[in-house]
Amino acid sequence: MMHRSGQSSETSRLVRLRRLCWAAVLSYEPLVAEICQLAVEDRRRTNGATRSLCEMYRQLRDGTGDPEAPRFDHEAATARLIAAIAEADVDDLWLDRVLADMVSLQAGIHDGLSLPACSACVRDPAFVAYLTSVRAAYFVLGIERRRVEAMTPVPGLPRG
Repeated sequence: MMHRSGQSSETSRLVRLRRLCWAAVLSYEPLVAEICQLAVEDRRRTNGATRSLCEMYRQLRDGTGDPEAPRFDHEAATARLIAAIAEADVDDLWLDRVLADMVSLQAGIHDGLSLPACSACVRDPAFVAYLTSVRAAYFVLGIERRRVEAMTPVPGLPRG
């Protein structure tokens, strides 16, 4: 049986891997706005802070917003956005949807996407390298998630 300290370290490892995966996903600039839109539309999973970070990111990208407002460092804003989205997506539902869209796009399937405007991304040669890095991060997260789930005792079921 796993002790609380073991559970805590396993949980923090999952959180770090989820953030790394989201960092990979949000590293491709053409998709960030659509992913933010996906987050903003899902009001059950996001809070006002996540929506504000998405809006701040959009303003940074577009150069819009109040010129008198304080300027934010792009890297710091991206890191905060990654943390907020990773925290909201604790069951990796958004990651699953985004990765499924990317794989579908690579296969030439453009119907039923959560991120419909990213169809043009496939023509970008950098998209293949990007997709490879996202899939690798997602793979590592999936392995760790399965490992932790296997270690977590289910009440009433024998271990082994």
